[in-house]
Amino acid sequence: MIDFELKLKKDETYEITNYVGRSREVNIPQLINNKEVTSIGERAFFECSSLTNITIPESVNRIGDDAFIGCSNLTSITIPNSVTSIGRSAFSYCSSLESIVVGKNNPKYDSRNNCNAIIETSSNMLIVGCKNTIIPNSVTNIGDYAFPGCSSLESVTIPDNVTSIGRSAFSGCSSLESIVVGKNNPKYDSRNNCNAIIETSLNMLIVGCKNTIIPSSVTSIGEYAFECCSSLESITIPDSVTSIGEGAFSECSNLTSITIPDSVTSIGDDAFLGCSSLESITIPDSVTSIGGCAFFGCSSLTSITIPDSVTKIEGCVFARCSSLTSVTIPDSVTSIGKHAFRECSSLESIIIPDGVTSIGDMAFIECSSLTSLTIPDTVTTIGERVFIECSSLKSITIPNGVISIEEGSFWDCSSLESIILSDSVTSIGKYAFRECSSLTSITIPESVNRIGDDAFNGCKSLKSIKIPKNVDTIDSRTFYDCCTLDKIELPDSIKYIRDEAFFNCKKLNSISLSKEIQYLGKNVFYGCENLSKIKFNGTKQEWSNIDKATEWNKDINNCKIECIDGSIDI
Repeated sequence: MIDFELKLKKDETYEITNYVGRSREVNIPQLINNKEVTSIGERAFFECSSLTNITIPESVNRIGDDAFIGCSNLTSITIPNSVTSIGRSAFSYCSSLESIVVGKNNPKYDSRNNCNAIIETSSNMLIVGCKNTIIPNSVTNIGDYAFPGCSSLESVTIPDNVTSIGRSAFSGCSSLESIVVGKNNPKYDSRNNCNAIIETSLNMLIVGCKNTIIPSSVTSIGEYAFECCSSLESITIPDSVTSIGEGAFSECSNLTSITIPDSVTSIGDDAFLGCSSLESITIPDSVTSIGGCAFFGCSSLTSITIPDSVTKIEGCVFARCSSLTSVTIPDSVTSIGKHAFRECSSLESIIIPDGVTSIGDMAFIECSSLTSLTIPDTVTTIGERVFIECSSLKSITIPNGVISIEEGSFWDCSSLESIILSDSVTSIGKYAFRECSSLTSITIPESVNRIGDDAFNGCKSLKSIKIPKNVDTIDSRTFYDCCTLDKIELPDSIKYIRDEAFFNCKKLNSISLSKEIQYLGKNVFYGCENLSKIKFNGTKQEWSNIDKATEWNKDINNCKIECIDGSIDI
Protein backbone atom coordinates (compact mmCIF):
# COMPACT_ATOMS: atom_id res chain seq x y z
CA MET A 1 0.00 0.00 0.00
CA ILE A 2 1.37 3.41 -0.96
CA ASP A 3 0.95 6.55 1.13
CA PHE A 4 -0.08 8.74 -1.79
CA GLU A 5 -3.35 9.65 -3.43
CA LEU A 6 -2.80 9.87 -7.16
CA LYS A 7 -4.32 11.36 -10.29
CA LEU A 8 -3.64 9.80 -13.67
CA LYS A 9 -2.93 12.55 -16.16
CA LYS A 10 -3.66 12.58 -19.88
CA ASP A 11 -0.04 11.65 -20.67
CA GLU A 12 -0.45 8.45 -18.60
CA THR A 13 1.77 9.74 -15.77
CA TYR A 14 0.85 10.29 -12.15
CA GLU A 15 0.40 13.41 -10.10
CA ILE A 16 0.58 13.09 -6.32
CA THR A 17 -2.50 14.88 -5.02
CA ASN A 18 -2.27 14.02 -1.33
CA TYR A 19 0.18 12.42 1.07
CA VAL A 20 -1.66 10.31 3.64
CA GLY A 21 1.29 8.85 5.52
CA ARG A 22 3.03 9.99 8.69
CA SER A 23 6.67 9.17 7.99
CA ARG A 24 9.42 11.59 8.90
CA GLU A 25 11.37 10.76 5.77
CA VAL A 26 9.56 10.30 2.46
CA ASN A 27 11.06 8.95 -0.73
CA ILE A 28 8.76 9.63 -3.68
CA PRO A 29 9.11 6.72 -6.10
CA GLN A 30 9.92 7.44 -9.73
CA LEU A 31 7.46 4.73 -10.85
CA ILE A 32 4.12 3.64 -9.43
CA ASN A 33 2.34 0.80 -11.18
CA ASN A 34 4.91 1.13 -13.98
CA LYS A 35 3.88 4.73 -14.61
CA GLU A 36 6.11 7.72 -13.95
CA VAL A 37 5.39 10.23 -11.20
CA THR A 38 5.79 13.59 -12.93
CA SER A 39 4.14 16.16 -10.66
CA ILE A 40 3.40 17.03 -7.05
CA GLY A 41 0.00 18.67 -6.92
CA GLU A 42 -1.35 21.66 -5.07
CA ARG A 43 -1.27 21.16 -1.29
CA ALA A 44 -0.16 17.56 -1.74
CA PHE A 45 1.87 17.68 1.49
CA PHE A 46 -0.20 20.41 3.16
CA GLU A 47 0.83 20.81 6.83
CA CYS A 48 2.60 17.44 7.03
CA SER A 49 4.21 18.47 10.30
CA SER A 50 5.92 15.08 10.80
CA LEU A 51 7.87 15.42 7.55
CA THR A 52 11.57 16.22 8.02
CA ASN A 53 13.12 15.09 4.73
CA ILE A 54 11.80 14.33 1.27
CA THR A 55 13.43 12.91 -1.84
CA ILE A 56 11.96 14.02 -5.15
CA PRO A 57 12.84 11.79 -8.12
CA GLU A 58 14.22 12.98 -11.45
CA SER A 59 10.91 12.11 -13.10
CA VAL A 60 9.10 15.03 -11.42
CA ASN A 61 8.85 18.18 -13.56
CA ARG A 62 6.26 20.17 -11.63
CA ILE A 63 5.68 21.17 -8.00
CA GLY A 64 2.27 22.83 -7.54
CA ASP A 65 1.09 25.83 -5.55
CA ASP A 66 1.30 25.35 -1.77
CA ALA A 67 2.62 21.82 -2.31
CA PHE A 68 4.58 21.71 0.96
CA ILE A 69 3.01 24.67 2.74
CA GLY A 70 3.09 24.33 6.54
CA CYS A 71 5.58 21.41 6.65
CA SER A 72 6.98 22.97 9.80
CA ASN A 73 9.65 20.32 10.48
CA LEU A 74 10.98 19.94 6.96
CA THR A 75 14.70 20.73 7.24
CA SER A 76 16.05 20.29 3.73
CA ILE A 77 14.93 20.10 0.13
CA THR A 78 16.72 19.14 -3.07
CA ILE A 79 15.15 20.17 -6.36
CA PRO A 80 16.15 17.71 -9.10
CA ASN A 81 17.25 18.69 -12.59
CA SER A 82 13.88 17.64 -14.04
CA VAL A 83 11.76 20.23 -12.19
CA THR A 84 10.89 23.17 -14.43
CA SER A 85 7.82 24.53 -12.65
CA ILE A 86 7.48 25.50 -8.99
CA GLY A 87 4.15 26.98 -7.92
CA ARG A 88 3.45 29.92 -5.65
CA SER A 89 4.06 29.40 -1.94
CA ALA A 90 5.25 25.84 -2.60
CA PHE A 91 7.43 25.89 0.52
CA SER A 92 5.79 28.67 2.55
CA TYR A 93 5.69 28.25 6.32
CA CYS A 94 8.35 25.54 6.27
CA SER A 95 9.76 27.18 9.37
CA SER A 96 12.56 24.64 9.99
CA LEU A 97 13.90 24.68 6.44
CA GLU A 98 17.65 25.35 6.53
CA SER A 99 19.05 23.74 3.41
CA ILE A 100 17.93 24.22 -0.21
CA VAL A 101 19.83 22.70 -3.11
CA VAL A 102 18.95 22.76 -6.82
CA GLY A 103 20.46 20.21 -9.21
CA LYS A 104 23.44 21.63 -11.09
CA ASN A 105 21.97 20.79 -14.48
CA ASN A 106 18.48 22.17 -13.86
CA PRO A 107 17.59 24.35 -16.89
CA LYS A 108 15.12 26.60 -15.03
CA TYR A 109 16.34 27.06 -11.46
CA ASP A 110 19.59 27.25 -9.51
CA SER A 111 20.95 27.71 -6.01
CA ARG A 112 24.08 29.61 -7.03
CA ASN A 113 26.91 30.25 -4.60
CA ASN A 114 25.45 27.72 -2.13
CA CYS A 115 22.90 30.39 -1.25
CA ASN A 116 20.28 28.01 0.25
CA ALA A 117 17.57 29.38 -2.00
CA ILE A 118 15.78 28.65 -5.25
CA ILE A 119 16.50 31.22 -7.96
CA GLU A 120 14.78 31.43 -11.33
CA THR A 121 17.88 31.52 -13.50
CA SER A 122 16.68 33.57 -16.47
CA SER A 123 15.14 36.36 -14.38
CA ASN A 124 17.55 36.24 -11.44
CA MET A 125 14.50 36.09 -9.17
CA LEU A 126 14.76 34.43 -5.78
CA ILE A 127 11.49 32.53 -5.36
CA VAL A 128 12.12 30.38 -2.25
CA GLY A 129 14.33 31.17 0.70
CA CYS A 130 14.99 29.77 4.17
CA LYS A 131 16.61 30.70 7.46
CA ASN A 132 20.16 30.18 6.10
CA THR A 133 19.63 31.97 2.79
CA ILE A 134 22.29 34.43 1.72
CA ILE A 135 20.93 36.44 -1.19
CA PRO A 136 23.57 36.48 -3.96
CA ASN A 137 24.64 39.80 -5.47
CA SER A 138 23.41 38.63 -8.87
CA VAL A 139 19.78 38.43 -7.71
CA THR A 140 17.65 41.30 -9.04
CA ASN A 141 14.21 40.28 -7.81
CA ILE A 142 12.75 38.71 -4.68
CA GLY A 143 9.48 37.07 -5.61
CA ASP A 144 6.07 37.12 -4.01
CA TYR A 145 5.94 34.97 -0.86
CA ALA A 146 9.64 34.10 -1.07
CA PHE A 147 10.17 33.81 2.71
CA PRO A 148 6.66 33.68 4.28
CA GLY A 149 6.48 31.90 7.61
CA CYS A 150 10.25 31.59 7.79
CA SER A 151 10.06 32.13 11.52
CA SER A 152 13.71 31.15 12.12
CA LEU A 153 15.13 33.82 9.81
CA GLU A 154 16.97 36.33 12.01
CA SER A 155 18.68 38.64 9.55
CA VAL A 156 18.60 39.52 5.89
CA THR A 157 20.82 41.62 3.65
CA ILE A 158 19.38 42.97 0.42
CA PRO A 159 22.17 43.31 -2.15
CA ASP A 160 22.68 46.31 -4.39
CA ASN A 161 21.21 44.70 -7.51
CA VAL A 162 17.78 43.90 -6.08
CA THR A 163 15.27 46.29 -7.62
CA SER A 164 12.03 44.41 -7.04
CA ILE A 165 10.59 42.86 -3.88
CA GLY A 166 7.30 41.00 -4.22
CA ARG A 167 4.18 40.95 -2.10
CA SER A 168 4.48 39.44 1.38
CA ALA A 169 8.04 38.39 0.58
CA PHE A 170 9.00 38.36 4.29
CA SER A 171 5.59 37.83 5.87
CA GLY A 172 5.66 35.85 9.10
CA CYS A 173 9.41 36.12 9.63
CA SER A 174 8.76 36.58 13.34
CA SER A 175 12.41 36.24 14.45
CA LEU A 176 13.70 38.77 11.94
CA GLU A 177 15.56 41.46 13.86
CA SER A 178 18.12 42.81 11.41
CA ILE A 179 17.46 44.16 7.92
CA VAL A 180 20.20 45.79 5.89
CA VAL A 181 20.05 47.11 2.33
CA GLY A 182 23.24 47.53 0.30
CA LYS A 183 24.45 51.11 0.33
CA ASN A 184 24.56 51.34 -3.46
CA ASN A 185 21.10 49.90 -4.09
CA PRO A 186 19.31 52.31 -6.47
CA LYS A 187 15.76 51.29 -5.46
CA TYR A 188 15.78 50.54 -1.74
CA ASP A 189 17.52 51.66 1.43
CA SER A 190 17.62 51.01 5.15
CA ARG A 191 18.39 54.58 6.18
CA ASN A 192 19.43 55.46 9.71
CA ASN A 193 19.99 51.78 10.54
CA CYS A 194 16.22 51.46 10.77
CA ASN A 195 16.06 47.67 10.30
CA ALA A 196 13.58 48.01 7.48
CA ILE A 197 13.41 48.15 3.70
CA ILE A 198 12.35 51.52 2.34
CA GLU A 199 11.48 52.25 -1.27
CA THR A 200 13.71 55.27 -1.68
CA SER A 201 11.87 57.37 -4.26
CA LEU A 202 8.51 57.00 -2.48
CA ASN A 203 9.80 57.12 1.09
CA MET A 204 7.60 54.06 1.64
CA LEU A 205 8.50 51.44 4.22
CA ILE A 206 7.74 48.09 2.56
CA VAL A 207 9.29 45.54 4.97
CA GLY A 208 9.73 45.88 8.71
CA CYS A 209 10.64 43.66 11.65
CA LYS A 210 10.46 43.63 15.43
CA ASN A 211 13.45 46.00 15.76
CA THR A 212 12.31 48.50 13.14
CA ILE A 213 12.45 52.18 14.01
CA ILE A 214 10.47 54.07 11.39
CA PRO A 215 12.55 57.08 10.22
CA SER A 216 10.92 60.52 10.25
CA SER A 217 11.48 60.77 6.49
CA VAL A 218 9.05 57.89 5.77
CA THR A 219 5.69 59.09 4.40
CA SER A 220 3.82 55.81 4.05
CA ILE A 221 3.77 52.28 5.40
CA GLY A 222 3.32 49.92 2.49
CA GLU A 223 1.06 46.94 1.98
CA TYR A 224 1.76 44.05 4.36
CA ALA A 225 4.95 45.71 5.60
CA PHE A 226 4.79 44.06 9.05
CA GLU A 227 2.41 41.20 8.17
CA CYS A 228 2.51 38.33 10.70
CA CYS A 229 5.36 39.96 12.64
CA SER A 230 4.20 38.25 15.82
CA SER A 231 7.19 39.45 17.85
CA LEU A 232 6.32 43.13 17.31
CA GLU A 233 4.91 44.53 20.56
CA SER A 234 4.95 48.27 19.98
CA ILE A 235 6.00 50.77 17.36
CA THR A 236 6.03 54.54 16.94
CA ILE A 237 4.71 55.98 13.70
CA PRO A 238 6.29 59.38 13.00
CA ASP A 239 4.34 62.52 12.04
CA SER A 240 5.66 62.27 8.50
CA VAL A 241 3.48 59.24 7.69
CA THR A 242 0.26 60.04 5.81
CA SER A 243 -1.02 56.56 4.96
CA ILE A 244 -1.03 53.06 6.42
CA GLY A 245 -1.34 50.52 3.63
CA GLU A 246 -3.42 47.40 3.18
CA GLY A 247 -2.54 44.70 5.70
CA ALA A 248 0.38 46.78 7.02
CA PHE A 249 0.20 45.34 10.56
CA SER A 250 -2.09 42.37 9.91
CA GLU A 251 -1.65 39.39 12.23
CA CYS A 252 0.82 41.22 14.48
CA SER A 253 -0.64 39.17 17.30
CA ASN A 254 1.47 40.65 20.12
CA LEU A 255 1.07 44.31 19.19
CA THR A 256 -0.58 45.84 22.26
CA SER A 257 -0.75 49.53 21.43
CA ILE A 258 -0.06 51.93 18.62
CA THR A 259 -0.46 55.66 18.22
CA ILE A 260 -1.51 56.93 14.83
CA PRO A 261 -0.27 60.51 14.29
CA ASP A 262 -2.38 63.43 13.09
CA SER A 263 -0.62 63.31 9.73
CA VAL A 264 -2.30 60.02 8.69
CA THR A 265 -5.30 60.42 6.38
CA SER A 266 -6.03 56.82 5.41
CA ILE A 267 -5.92 53.39 6.99
CA GLY A 268 -6.01 50.59 4.42
CA ASP A 269 -8.01 47.38 4.22
CA ASP A 270 -6.89 44.73 6.74
CA ALA A 271 -4.41 47.21 8.22
CA PHE A 272 -4.62 45.79 11.77
CA LEU A 273 -6.48 42.57 10.99
CA GLY A 274 -5.83 39.87 13.58
CA CYS A 275 -3.94 42.12 16.01
CA SER A 276 -5.44 40.10 18.84
CA SER A 277 -3.47 41.79 21.64
CA LEU A 278 -4.26 45.35 20.56
CA GLU A 279 -6.12 46.89 23.51
CA SER A 280 -6.41 50.51 22.48
CA ILE A 281 -5.94 52.71 19.47
CA THR A 282 -6.63 56.37 18.84
CA ILE A 283 -7.71 57.34 15.37
CA PRO A 284 -6.99 61.03 14.75
CA ASP A 285 -9.37 63.52 13.13
CA SER A 286 -7.09 63.64 10.09
CA VAL A 287 -8.18 60.14 9.01
CA THR A 288 -10.86 60.29 6.32
CA SER A 289 -11.04 56.61 5.37
CA ILE A 290 -10.76 53.35 7.28
CA GLY A 291 -10.58 50.33 4.99
CA GLY A 292 -12.61 47.15 5.12
CA CYS A 293 -11.57 44.63 7.81
CA ALA A 294 -9.10 47.20 9.16
CA PHE A 295 -9.57 45.99 12.75
CA PHE A 296 -11.05 42.56 12.03
CA GLY A 297 -10.29 40.12 14.85
CA CYS A 298 -8.77 42.69 17.22
CA SER A 299 -10.22 40.62 20.04
CA SER A 300 -8.66 42.65 22.91
CA LEU A 301 -9.86 46.05 21.67
CA THR A 302 -12.41 47.37 24.19
CA SER A 303 -13.44 50.74 22.79
CA ILE A 304 -12.94 52.92 19.77
CA THR A 305 -13.92 56.39 18.66
CA ILE A 306 -14.36 57.03 14.97
CA PRO A 307 -13.45 60.61 14.04
CA ASP A 308 -15.86 63.09 12.41
CA SER A 309 -13.76 63.04 9.26
CA VAL A 310 -14.91 59.48 8.40
CA THR A 311 -18.08 59.21 6.30
CA LYS A 312 -18.39 55.46 5.82
CA ILE A 313 -17.87 52.41 8.01
CA GLU A 314 -16.58 49.77 5.62
CA GLY A 315 -17.40 46.09 5.61
CA CYS A 316 -16.00 43.88 8.41
CA VAL A 317 -14.09 46.83 9.84
CA PHE A 318 -14.67 45.82 13.49
CA ALA A 319 -15.84 42.23 12.94
CA ARG A 320 -14.85 39.78 15.68
CA CYS A 321 -13.69 42.51 18.04
CA SER A 322 -15.08 40.34 20.79
CA SER A 323 -14.03 42.63 23.69
CA LEU A 324 -15.42 45.81 22.15
CA THR A 325 -17.96 47.22 24.60
CA SER A 326 -18.48 50.67 23.16
CA VAL A 327 -18.05 52.47 19.88
CA THR A 328 -18.76 56.07 18.99
CA ILE A 329 -20.03 56.66 15.47
CA PRO A 330 -19.89 60.33 14.40
CA ASP A 331 -22.68 62.26 12.67
CA SER A 332 -20.56 62.36 9.51
CA VAL A 333 -21.10 58.63 8.83
CA THR A 334 -23.74 57.87 6.18
CA SER A 335 -23.44 54.10 5.84
CA ILE A 336 -22.48 51.02 7.84
CA GLY A 337 -21.03 48.25 5.67
CA LYS A 338 -21.59 44.51 5.54
CA HIS A 339 -20.44 42.57 8.61
CA ALA A 340 -19.14 45.84 10.11
CA PHE A 341 -19.64 44.77 13.75
CA ARG A 342 -20.04 41.03 13.21
CA GLU A 343 -19.45 38.90 16.33
CA CYS A 344 -18.74 41.89 18.57
CA SER A 345 -20.04 39.73 21.39
CA SER A 346 -19.38 42.26 24.21
CA LEU A 347 -21.04 45.23 22.50
CA GLU A 348 -24.08 46.14 24.63
CA SER A 349 -25.42 49.25 22.96
CA ILE A 350 -24.74 51.45 19.99
CA ILE A 351 -26.17 54.74 18.80
CA ILE A 352 -26.46 55.10 15.06
CA PRO A 353 -26.39 58.80 14.14
CA ASP A 354 -29.03 60.58 12.09
CA GLY A 355 -26.84 60.82 9.00
CA VAL A 356 -26.79 57.06 8.37
CA THR A 357 -28.97 55.96 5.44
CA SER A 358 -28.01 52.29 5.07
CA ILE A 359 -26.98 49.35 7.23
CA GLY A 360 -25.31 46.52 5.31
CA ASP A 361 -25.96 42.78 5.35
CA MET A 362 -25.08 41.04 8.63
CA ALA A 363 -23.73 44.29 10.10
CA PHE A 364 -24.49 43.22 13.70
CA ILE A 365 -24.71 39.44 13.33
CA GLU A 366 -23.94 37.55 16.58
CA CYS A 367 -23.64 40.68 18.71
CA SER A 368 -24.91 38.52 21.54
CA SER A 369 -24.71 41.21 24.28
CA LEU A 370 -26.47 43.95 22.30
CA THR A 371 -29.56 44.90 24.30
CA SER A 372 -30.60 48.14 22.66
CA LEU A 373 -30.15 49.88 19.38
CA THR A 374 -31.60 53.09 18.01
CA ILE A 375 -32.06 53.25 14.26
CA PRO A 376 -32.64 56.81 13.04
CA ASP A 377 -35.37 57.86 10.63
CA THR A 378 -32.72 58.62 8.00
CA VAL A 379 -32.11 54.90 7.47
CA THR A 380 -33.89 53.63 4.38
CA THR A 381 -32.06 50.34 3.83
CA ILE A 382 -31.40 47.54 6.31
CA GLY A 383 -29.64 44.57 4.71
CA GLU A 384 -30.16 40.84 5.03
CA ARG A 385 -29.50 38.99 8.30
CA VAL A 386 -28.39 42.18 10.03
CA PHE A 387 -29.25 41.10 13.58
CA ILE A 388 -28.98 37.29 13.42
CA GLU A 389 -28.28 35.81 16.87
CA CYS A 390 -28.40 39.13 18.70
CA SER A 391 -29.69 37.03 21.55
CA SER A 392 -29.93 39.87 24.12
CA LEU A 393 -31.79 42.35 21.90
CA LYS A 394 -35.19 42.96 23.50
CA SER A 395 -36.83 45.65 21.40
CA ILE A 396 -36.30 47.64 18.25
CA THR A 397 -38.14 50.21 16.18
CA ILE A 398 -37.89 50.20 12.40
CA PRO A 399 -37.88 53.78 11.04
CA ASN A 400 -40.32 55.19 8.52
CA GLY A 401 -38.00 55.16 5.53
CA VAL A 402 -37.41 51.38 5.53
CA ILE A 403 -39.57 49.55 2.99
CA SER A 404 -38.39 45.97 3.51
CA ILE A 405 -37.50 43.69 6.40
CA GLU A 406 -34.95 41.60 4.55
CA GLU A 407 -34.18 37.90 4.71
CA GLY A 408 -33.24 36.66 8.18
CA SER A 409 -33.04 40.17 9.66
CA PHE A 410 -33.84 39.08 13.24
CA TRP A 411 -33.25 35.34 13.01
CA ASP A 412 -32.63 33.82 16.46
CA CYS A 413 -33.03 37.08 18.38
CA SER A 414 -34.25 34.92 21.22
CA SER A 415 -34.86 37.80 23.68
CA LEU A 416 -36.73 40.04 21.26
CA GLU A 417 -40.08 40.79 22.89
CA SER A 418 -41.39 43.61 20.76
CA ILE A 419 -40.73 45.28 17.46
CA ILE A 420 -42.41 48.26 15.86
CA LEU A 421 -42.64 48.21 12.09
CA SER A 422 -43.28 51.49 10.31
CA ASP A 423 -46.05 52.04 7.78
CA SER A 424 -43.42 52.28 5.04
CA VAL A 425 -42.65 48.55 5.23
CA THR A 426 -44.09 46.64 2.27
CA SER A 427 -42.44 43.23 2.65
CA ILE A 428 -41.14 40.87 5.32
CA GLY A 429 -38.47 38.53 3.96
CA LYS A 430 -38.06 34.83 4.57
CA TYR A 431 -36.65 33.85 7.97
CA ALA A 432 -37.09 37.48 9.09
CA PHE A 433 -38.15 36.62 12.65
CA ARG A 434 -37.29 32.93 12.74
CA GLU A 435 -36.60 31.57 16.25
CA CYS A 436 -37.56 34.86 17.94
CA SER A 437 -38.80 32.71 20.77
CA SER A 438 -39.70 35.58 23.14
CA LEU A 439 -41.74 37.59 20.64
CA THR A 440 -45.30 37.66 21.98
CA SER A 441 -46.94 39.98 19.49
CA ILE A 442 -46.24 42.02 16.40
CA THR A 443 -48.30 44.51 14.48
CA ILE A 444 -47.81 44.15 10.76
CA PRO A 445 -48.70 47.42 9.03
CA GLU A 446 -51.32 47.49 6.30
CA SER A 447 -48.64 48.53 3.82
CA VAL A 448 -47.15 45.00 3.85
CA ASN A 449 -48.04 42.92 0.78
CA ARG A 450 -45.61 40.00 1.12
CA ILE A 451 -44.47 37.75 3.98
CA GLY A 452 -41.74 35.24 3.06
CA ASP A 453 -41.11 31.59 3.88
CA ASP A 454 -40.37 30.81 7.54
CA ALA A 455 -40.85 34.46 8.49
CA PHE A 456 -42.13 33.60 11.99
CA ASN A 457 -40.93 30.00 12.17
CA GLY A 458 -40.17 29.04 15.78
CA CYS A 459 -41.75 32.13 17.38
CA LYS A 460 -42.93 29.97 20.28
CA SER A 461 -44.32 32.86 22.36
CA LEU A 462 -46.31 34.52 19.58
CA LYS A 463 -49.96 34.42 20.67
CA SER A 464 -51.80 36.41 18.05
CA ILE A 465 -51.24 38.07 14.72
CA LYS A 466 -53.23 39.93 12.10
CA ILE A 467 -52.28 39.66 8.45
CA PRO A 468 -52.85 42.87 6.43
CA LYS A 469 -55.31 42.95 3.56
CA ASN A 470 -52.70 43.36 0.81
CA VAL A 471 -51.13 39.96 1.47
CA ASP A 472 -52.38 37.17 -0.79
CA THR A 473 -50.09 34.29 0.30
CA ILE A 474 -49.11 32.60 3.53
CA ASP A 475 -45.83 31.07 2.44
CA SER A 476 -44.28 27.77 3.45
CA ARG A 477 -43.64 27.36 7.18
CA THR A 478 -44.47 31.00 7.88
CA PHE A 479 -45.87 30.13 11.32
CA TYR A 480 -44.16 26.77 11.75
CA ASP A 481 -43.92 25.73 15.41
CA CYS A 482 -45.66 28.87 16.72
CA CYS A 483 -46.94 26.58 19.45
CA THR A 484 -48.74 29.26 21.54
CA LEU A 485 -50.44 30.99 18.61
CA ASP A 486 -54.15 30.83 19.36
CA LYS A 487 -55.48 33.65 17.21
CA ILE A 488 -54.74 34.65 13.64
CA GLU A 489 -56.74 36.97 11.46
CA LEU A 490 -56.46 36.28 7.75
CA PRO A 491 -57.85 38.86 5.31
CA ASP A 492 -60.15 38.03 2.41
CA SER A 493 -57.23 38.65 0.07
CA ILE A 494 -55.50 35.36 1.02
CA LYS A 495 -55.49 33.02 -1.99
CA TYR A 496 -52.65 30.63 -1.23
CA ILE A 497 -51.53 28.86 1.92
CA ARG A 498 -48.31 26.97 1.25
CA ASP A 499 -46.82 23.78 2.74
CA GLU A 500 -46.63 23.51 6.54
CA ALA A 501 -47.70 27.14 6.98
CA PHE A 502 -49.21 26.48 10.44
CA PHE A 503 -47.30 23.32 11.30
CA ASN A 504 -47.43 22.51 15.05
CA CYS A 505 -49.52 25.55 16.01
CA LYS A 506 -50.88 23.51 18.91
CA LYS A 507 -53.01 26.24 20.52
CA LEU A 508 -54.84 27.20 17.34
CA ASN A 509 -58.44 26.01 17.70
CA SER A 510 -60.09 27.77 14.77
CA ILE A 511 -59.21 29.70 11.65
CA SER A 512 -61.29 31.62 9.10
CA LEU A 513 -60.70 31.38 5.37
CA SER A 514 -62.41 33.44 2.69
CA LYS A 515 -63.93 32.01 -0.45
CA GLU A 516 -61.08 33.64 -2.36
CA ILE A 517 -58.75 30.83 -1.21
CA GLN A 518 -57.39 28.89 -4.21
CA TYR A 519 -54.73 26.56 -2.80
CA LEU A 520 -53.88 24.68 0.40
CA GLY A 521 -50.40 23.14 0.60
CA LYS A 522 -49.13 19.92 2.14
CA ASN A 523 -49.37 19.48 5.94
CA VAL A 524 -50.77 23.00 6.32
CA PHE A 525 -52.17 22.30 9.80
CA TYR A 526 -50.04 19.30 10.83
CA GLY A 527 -49.66 19.14 14.62
CA CYS A 528 -52.52 21.62 15.22
CA GLU A 529 -53.97 19.22 17.77
CA ASN A 530 -56.64 21.65 19.04
CA LEU A 531 -57.88 22.81 15.65
CA SER A 532 -61.56 21.90 15.64
CA LYS A 533 -63.01 24.07 12.91
CA ILE A 534 -62.11 25.93 9.78
CA LYS A 535 -64.63 28.66 9.01
CA PHE A 536 -65.07 29.06 5.28
CA ASN A 537 -67.25 31.90 4.02
CA GLY A 538 -68.24 30.04 0.87
CA THR A 539 -70.37 27.07 -0.04
CA LYS A 540 -69.47 23.40 0.27
CA GLN A 541 -69.14 23.26 -3.50
CA GLU A 542 -66.76 26.20 -3.50
CA TRP A 543 -64.73 24.43 -0.82
CA SER A 544 -64.48 21.29 -2.93
CA ASN A 545 -63.26 23.36 -5.87
CA ILE A 546 -60.19 24.56 -3.96
CA ASP A 547 -56.88 23.05 -5.17
CA LYS A 548 -55.51 21.03 -2.25
CA ALA A 549 -52.15 19.26 -2.01
CA THR A 550 -51.94 15.62 -1.03
CA GLU A 551 -52.14 15.37 2.78
CA TRP A 552 -53.14 19.00 3.17
CA ASN A 553 -55.36 17.85 6.06
CA LYS A 554 -52.96 15.39 7.68
CA ASP A 555 -53.28 15.17 11.49
CA ILE A 556 -56.50 17.23 11.76
CA ASN A 557 -59.01 14.39 11.56
CA ASN A 558 -61.27 15.87 14.25
CA CYS A 559 -61.64 19.20 12.47
CA LYS A 560 -64.76 20.33 10.60
CA ILE A 561 -65.14 22.74 7.70
CA GLU A 562 -67.96 25.17 8.47
CA CYS A 563 -69.31 26.50 5.19
CA ILE A 564 -72.20 28.94 4.78
CA ASP A 565 -74.47 26.10 3.66
CA GLY A 566 -73.39 23.42 6.13
CA SER A 567 -70.44 21.52 7.59
CA ILE A 568 -67.97 19.08 6.05
CA ASP A 569 -66.17 16.38 8.04
CA ILE A 570 -62.50 15.92 7.25
